[in-house]
Amino acid sequence: MTKLGMSAALLGFIATSGFAASPPRTVAATVSTTVPATAGAATFTIQLLDASLTANLDGALSALQDTGASASTLTGIVVSVSQGLILTQYNFSVRVPASEFAATRDRLLAIQRSLQNSTSRAVGWSTVYTPGDEDLANAVREAMPGLMERARAKAEVLAAQLEKKLGGVQAISAPEVVSSGLSLLVTATVTYEVASPEAPSDPDQ
Repeated sequence: MTKLGMSAALLGFIATSGFAASPPRTVAATVSTTVPATAGAATFTIQLLDASLTANLDGALSALQDTGASASTLTGIVVSVSQGLILTQYNFSVRVPASEFAATRDRLLAIQRSLQNSTSRAVGWSTVYTPGDEDLANAVREAMPGLMERARAKAEVLAAQLEKKLGGVQAISAPEVVSSGLSLLVTATVTYEVASPEAPSDPDQ
């Protein structure tokens, strides 16, 4: 047999001996859910812009009353000149527990509304929420039962598309928790075994 003939025979043997690509034996479903954060802390970055000639720190603190802004949370004062006006910007970083987030936010919104028609003062702010360890643990504990239920339902659909029967759980990824405002997005991937459905029995046999 020539070398070419041997190669062709070997390829034929491989194709008929089960070395071809085997059908998938698992399916994986990735699911997510959102749970509220309750145990971390929020950091408010607050800016008060004052264009009055009498701008001073005491005036800024008075305008930001009940927001947590104070001399100890002051991070800087920036003075600039724009169109002949002296602008003084007071910057604060205020950290509050999750339980006080809504009250602080609402107070800042009220101050913003009160200064809408002001020609000398304006307030801006942003916030970043940092979940605590308790938050992360609670989020996973609360989310997992529902995630497992949704993952199985999703995997059932995937298995049906493959004309397979869904089996047991083979693996669960470590849940990923991402902070979004005062919510925590929990994501997990669950891998299931799949098998060919049993052929119906022949009643004549």
